[in-house]
Amino acid sequence: MKISLKQVLLLLIMSSATSVLPFGKGIKEVNASEQKEERDNKELFDLEFPQKVRKTQSININETETLSCSTFAELIQDQTKLNESFILARVATKKNDKEFFVHYFDAHLLNRHLFGKYPIQNNNRQLINPINKLQITIIEYFTISKDEQTFKYLCSHHDLFGDGSEELLNYFYLNSNDLELCIRQYNKYVNIKDYPKIKQYAEILSTPKVKNVNLEVWANAICDLGEIYYLRHVLDKPNYQKAKEFFELVSTPEVKNVNLQTWAYATSHLGEIYYFGDGLDRPNYQKAKELFELISTPEVKNVHLQTWTYATCKLGEIYYFGRGLERSNHQKAKELFELISTPEVKNVHLQTWAYAINLLGEIYYFGKGLDRPNYQKAKELFELISTPEVKNADLYVWANATCKLGQIYYFVDGLERSNHQKAKELFELISTPEVKNVHLQTWAYAINRLGEIYYFGKGLDRPNYQKAKELFELISTPEVKNADLYVWANATCKLGQIYYFGDGLDRPNYQKAKELFELISTPEGKNVNLEAWQLAKTKLEEIEKLNKEESADLVAI
Repeated sequence: MKISLKQVLLLLIMSSATSVLPFGKGIKEVNASEQKEERDNKELFDLEFPQKVRKTQSININETETLSCSTFAELIQDQTKLNESFILARVATKKNDKEFFVHYFDAHLLNRHLFGKYPIQNNNRQLINPINKLQITIIEYFTISKDEQTFKYLCSHHDLFGDGSEELLNYFYLNSNDLELCIRQYNKYVNIKDYPKIKQYAEILSTPKVKNVNLEVWANAICDLGEIYYLRHVLDKPNYQKAKEFFELVSTPEVKNVNLQTWAYATSHLGEIYYFGDGLDRPNYQKAKELFELISTPEVKNVHLQTWTYATCKLGEIYYFGRGLERSNHQKAKELFELISTPEVKNVHLQTWAYAINLLGEIYYFGKGLDRPNYQKAKELFELISTPEVKNADLYVWANATCKLGQIYYFVDGLERSNHQKAKELFELISTPEVKNVHLQTWAYAINRLGEIYYFGKGLDRPNYQKAKELFELISTPEVKNADLYVWANATCKLGQIYYFGDGLDRPNYQKAKELFELISTPEGKNVNLEAWQLAKTKLEEIEKLNKEESADLVAI
C-alpha cells in the first residue's frame, strides 16, 4: 500500500533547501477534506527542493523502516494504539549535482539518531543519513492523523496506495470506539463472505456492551462466530465446543423476538451438533429433536425457508430411523417428508428436497407405516430424483433412487410385466467407479443384478456368461463382503456356478468352483443368504462325489 505524501500526510513547509527543522516545529495538518485546496496552494509546494527528488511522492507502507526494523504499517498501528499520529521523515542526500537519494524514516527515531538529547543549535551543523552515510540535504516531515476521514481516504485510493490501504482502514475501525463504523464494515464483509474480516469484526461486536445497545447486531455477530468455529471458516479445524457455546447464547426467546432468522439459524446448528454428536461423547437425539421441533414451524418457514427445510428433514430422519425413540414412526416421518417434497423447497435446497423424496419413496416401496407397499407411488418419486440435476447435487441419493427404480423394473414391482432392458440401463448408470466411491453398497447391488441379467440372459437374446463372470468378479471381494455380505455371497455363489458348469469357459474348473463355494459355506454365510449357502453346500458335496469317482477310476486303471 502506498501513501501519497502530497495528498494525505501532514506537511512541513521548508524555508530553504539547506535548512533542517528540528522535530515538533513547523508541522501543518492537512485533512482529507482540505486536500484539493492545499494542492492548489502553490506556496505549499514552492520549496527549494530539487525536482528530481520531488518526483518521488509516495512510499510503500509494507516496506521495513530501517531504524526500527518494523514496517511502516506496523509503526502507524502502534501510534494509533497510543491515540497519537505517526510522524514520517523524508530525507534527501545528493548523489551528484543532478541526482538525489531519498529515504524514509520514523521521525521520532531519526531525530533521536540525528540530535540525541540536544536540539540543533545552528543551521551549519552537518547531519548524516544513517543509511548511506552522506550529508543530508533536506528533511521533510509528514504525519497520519487518527481520524476516519484520513483513513477512509487511504482506503478509497487503491490506485495510489494499493490493496494494503484497506488493512490500515480496518485497523482503524477495529480499534475505534465507534459502533456504527464497525457495524458498517461488518455488514460489508458479511455480504461478500470474507470470513477472516467477519471474525475480526464479530469479535468486536460480540460483547455485553454491544448487546445492551443493539441486541440484533450482537446476535448476528455471535451467530457468525458460531458458524466460523462450526464450519471451520478460516480455522485449521472445527471447534465444536466453542461453536456450541456461541449458538446457545443466540438460541433464546430474547433473540427470537428481535431476529427470528438468526435465532432459527443458530438453533438449527445447535440441533445439528446434538444430532451428530459433534464435540460430545455421543449424539443426543432427544435434545436434537427438541431443537428441530422449535424451528420446523410455519413462522420460521416464512422467514427462512432453507433453515426450516433442514430442520424438518432432520426431524423426519429421527422418526424414520427411530433415533432416540423407542421405535420408528414412519407415519410421522412420511408427514414431515411430504412437507419438504415441494417445488418451493426444491428451488432453495435441492439436496434436502432430493433426500426427503428418496426416503419418502422408500416408505412407499417397502410399505413402511402403510397397509402394503405402493410401488407405483414409489416409482413416481424415484423418477423425480434419478435425474442429472440431482446427480450433480447429491450422488449418493441419486444412486440410491436409480437403483430402487432399477429394482422396480427388474422384479415387476407394480408393473404389468418386468422390463429387464430398462432395469439393465438403470443398473449400468450406477455401476461406475464414481458411484462406488460414495455408495459402495448400492454400487455392489447394481453390479450383482446386472451380472444376473447377463447370467440368465434376461431381456437379451441369450446369456452372456463371460460378461456375467467379469461383473461377479468385481463384487466377490473382501471389500464388498464387509459392506454387503448378502450381495457378496450371491455373486460368489454365481461365480462358483460358472466355474462348476464351465459356462463361457472351455471346460468346468471344479477346483476353482470348490474354492468359491467354500467361502460361502460358513455359519456367517448361512445367516445372511441361506439360498446361496445351501447351493454352495450342495455343489461342494457334488464336487466331493466327483472327486471320489475320479479317484476310483484311477485305482481301477
